[in-house]
Amino acid sequence: MHRVPNVLVERNAFLPVHHDTKRTREIDVLITSETAGIPIRIAIECKNEIEKTGIEKIDSFIGKLQDINLPTQLGVFVSKSGYSSGALRRAQDVGIKTLTLRENSISDAVFAAFQSTVYFLLAITNIQIRNNIPSGERITGGDLLFFRDKERKICGSIPDLVWEKWIRGKIPLTLGEGKLLHLKVPSGWKQIVHGQKVKIEDITVSYTINGFGMSVTGPVKQYQLVNEADQTLHKSHATARFSPPDGRLLLLQINNEDDLNNFEKRKGEIVITNRVRTPRIRWLAMYWPPSNRTLVKLNQRMLTAHQKGELLDLNSIPLEEIEGDNLSMLWEPIVKDHPLLRQIQKAKPNSSHI
Repeated sequence: MHRVPNVLVERNAFLPVHHDTKRTREIDVLITSETAGIPIRIAIECKNEIEKTGIEKIDSFIGKLQDINLPTQLGVFVSKSGYSSGALRRAQDVGIKTLTLRENSISDAVFAAFQSTVYFLLAITNIQIRNNIPSGERITGGDLLFFRDKERKICGSIPDLVWEKWIRGKIPLTLGEGKLLHLKVPSGWKQIVHGQKVKIEDITVSYTINGFGMSVTGPVKQYQLVNEADQTLHKSHATARFSPPDGRLLLLQINNEDDLNNFEKRKGEIVITNRVRTPRIRWLAMYWPPSNRTLVKLNQRMLTAHQKGELLDLNSIPLEEIEGDNLSMLWEPIVKDHPLLRQIQKAKPNSSHI
């Protein structure tokens, strides 16, 4: 309750006795702050007992404060069960503040606590490229989507450029469809078609961001520190505990900002909301950049199509067929030899988002 900026809160602090440096006295909670450049220390004694705090406990605390050379006016006594009338008078005589800790379970009587997590997933829906290739010339999608370096090795792709902006937080977490992104090709990346370099004039990517939300409930307890002398509220604190859900959890798909606001806002309840940017994006039937498992499945599909004398059409493959219906697949490790991944790791070897 007392942890605020520029205030140090310590539990079970041992302070030296001012007239005997070989001895120490234990302070249950020590609060240290500074006023006008002068350090101020407040000692708090805590008792969690069934019976009311009696005068002997107050006298013991007074002795402890005297031993560490702290004025009694900077002493605070906290009891779970209140005080006897004699204890209150003794504390008031020397300026010790007497507080009572009251604990109430409010999850059922007043409101419930919800911890909500929304996972944001970007999906590429369309890619448009303007270049100097004559219209009507037959080219493959791979030639247009992938880029090569000066050694003509693949160094990245258009989905890579979207993914990099996504993980670096350069694309806002705003739900909805029909969003546009104009991409700039990095220096040294070349588009090669029929063995010739192509001049790129513009790349525009359309994308959608969907949310997938989950909520878990937990019991709520409210703690109040009440000044026993006049029954005024000194401080208040509410805490909630959440247990991890058992088994598989179904997520609610959230498609727009209005639905997101309704999901995150519950009237009269404590709501803790986490917004998580997924570490990969969706492109066609896969999460991009791909994992080893994804590439194995795609290679199998390509081999089957080749044996039938067909071309593999990624647009016709459902996402669930390659990635399954578990969102955790987005956290699979990216294939190690992915070119852009190597560049990012080289620039930021400790980057947690990859």
